[in-house]
Amino acid sequence: MTDCFYHYTDAQTALKILTKKELWMTHTSFLNDTQEGKELRIYLNKALLNPEICKILDYIDSNFESYICSFSKNGDLLSQWRGYCPDGEGYSIGFHQPKSFKTLLNPEGEACFRGEEKPNVDSSHATWHVSNYEKCIYLDEEKEKICESLVQDMENSYANMPDNIRKIVSELPKTPQELKDLYNYLSNVNVWFKLYIYYSCLFKDESFQEEDEYRLFITFNNRYKQEPCYRVKKGIFIPYHRFCFEDKLFKEIIVRKTSHDEFADKGLRHYLKHHKKMTNEQIDIFIKPSGIPFRG
Repeated sequence: MTDCFYHYTDAQTALKILTKKELWMTHTSFLNDTQEGKELRIYLNKALLNPEICKILDYIDSNFESYICSFSKNGDLLSQWRGYCPDGEGYSIGFHQPKSFKTLLNPEGEACFRGEEKPNVDSSHATWHVSNYEKCIYLDEEKEKICESLVQDMENSYANMPDNIRKIVSELPKTPQELKDLYNYLSNVNVWFKLYIYYSCLFKDESFQEEDEYRLFITFNNRYKQEPCYRVKKGIFIPYHRFCFEDKLFKEIIVRKTSHDEFADKGLRHYLKHHKKMTNEQIDIFIKPSGIPFRG
């Protein structure tokens, strides 16, 4: 298993992450990549011959929402500094892999997912999620191989589907009373919710391959209550959930080369000493300067 995962950001956001110990997981429809969440379906549509299976996928697409937080395996990459940090600043925060998540069954986990923050309320969400940082899938050959397996499993599942469930599928996109039966049936077959949603969140256009992106994501069924947070960017309300964790998930931070990187290092050291109570020896290990001689 890989050891450290990096999140590139500006100084203001880095300060919030270090202080609040949380990262924001953005709804897939509001990410920068216009094809986000659509790549898998494009590949599947080329291979699927049964229109009833397409109805099932339409049902899943319209009734589930996913939220993603992105990381890179490379903590000092020029394209990442340029793409995710404004000119003249940049921090690449390195994280360990979470060992356990707080859920209803495990209230002592070191990380959890939360929606809108409310006073005196622990708003941890128990929902379907991946418990590791998962690597994005870029190459056509790998995507085609995965889709070939998915299509076969979907066709087998449909062939073995009980008559009452097939009847519900035939009536989609209407929402008959028995829709709960469809949900329960699909929940018990891995290929539908688990694998289809999993790969939908990980398929990424090959042009982004250099980023070597890993992802943490959560998925909600619209039938269940969720209380997302909202931020505003360029006049748009953007929904997100919070990935909250303990200090021990921080491993290191890489400081970008800039015209004032000495002051950036000095200010960060001051913060770590007084806010995180780190010793000078610990700070020397925690902070690393970028090795790229480009003063952006």
